[in-house]
Amino acid sequence: YYGFESGNNSFLYFSISNQIPVFFLGMIAFSIVNRNPLSVPKVMHALFLFFIFTVLSLMVWESSFTLKFMVLPTLSGLSFFYLLFYLKKKNIKNKLIQRIGVVSYSIYIFHFVFSWYVMPFLFKKYFNFLSPNWTLMFSFLGVIGLTYIVATFSERFVERRGIMIGNELIAYLNNKF
Repeated sequence: YYGFESGNNSFLYFSISNQIPVFFLGMIAFSIVNRNPLSVPKVMHALFLFFIFTVLSLMVWESSFTLKFMVLPTLSGLSFFYLLFYLKKKNIKNKLIQRIGVVSYSIYIFHFVFSWYVMPFLFKKYFNFLSPNWTLMFSFLGVIGLTYIVATFSERFVERRGIMIGNELIAYLNNKF
């Protein structure tokens, strides 16, 4: 409308106004799970809503709706929001998934380096003989593995310090006012 493209990976797609609902969903989920676990939806409700928002996300992705990439982050976020509640109610605990959750912000920040630059370079230069399906599978696994490694270092040396500084600032402000 204003001359900005609203496609996948566009400026508008990555804008804070488009991505902030996903962060808010994460904060709300954290609050519900950790502060008010009785308000977590029932297993079947969570599973049903996970299914509905997943199907809606896929339908919007496949649609010709001009602003689909402006709503997809929120729809996908809602899907994972209810998946979290389903897993919480089923008491499914997976150490790897929990660890990925801890470093998820760093994964969010760094994954594009591997998906946009590292994997295309490696597959173009060294693995161009693979079929598209194998390339996709190995690229996916490579992006996940390499991003996870970088994210563990980032979480340890950047995020933890930032969280500590934030907690100290909050404590200081709480004591001051």
